[in-house]
Amino acid sequence: MAGTYTQGAARYVAPAGATGAFSPVRFNGQNFGYGFFTDGVFSNATGELQLTTVWGFIAAYDHQWLPNFRTSIHGSYFRVEYGDNANLAICNAQTTPNIGISPFATASAVGGSIAFTPVQVAQGQCNNNFNWWVIGFRTQYNFTPWFYVSFDVIYQKLESASNGTVATYTALAGTAKPTAFYAIQNQDNYGLRIRVHRNIE
Repeated sequence: MAGTYTQGAARYVAPAGATGAFSPVRFNGQNFGYGFFTDGVFSNATGELQLTTVWGFIAAYDHQWLPNFRTSIHGSYFRVEYGDNANLAICNAQTTPNIGISPFATASAVGGSIAFTPVQVAQGQCNNNFNWWVIGFRTQYNFTPWFYVSFDVIYQKLESASNGTVATYTALAGTAKPTAFYAIQNQDNYGLRIRVHRNIE
């Protein structure tokens, strides 16, 4: 198990390959959840760079029932926290649609931007802090040293930024979701994978 606390270095805590590539986004009908990965936010209003605080932990355990039969369990949790000035800078930018301040920027299937009204920002409905946690387990049976079958189950929870409010989502041309008002809510994701593996030498 390991725990990490950073300021201005999100990549050391976030899932491998996530920062710099995409920010978490989950659509579910007429609602979605999102979060931003950043190392820092520059505020035009204050003229300062606010470093983003990201902390989390990860743990795993592997139990061998028999020499050829094992089960492992793993889990992780991390939190992204923006200072007041950084959050206000992001939220003020989000009052203008189509400026690219969006977790959807590199997600081609749902490309677009989100926008809040100035009233929503003033009321504190725009809050870019978010959490993401995962738990899963894997069971594997080896029929021979070269042939095994495994079952992987995973559950992810995105505790969304700005949870409980409504935003305007403006879609890019040719993307899957239409431009409309969407509710911002926490999102669940489940997965199951069955793997049959055979080495050929």
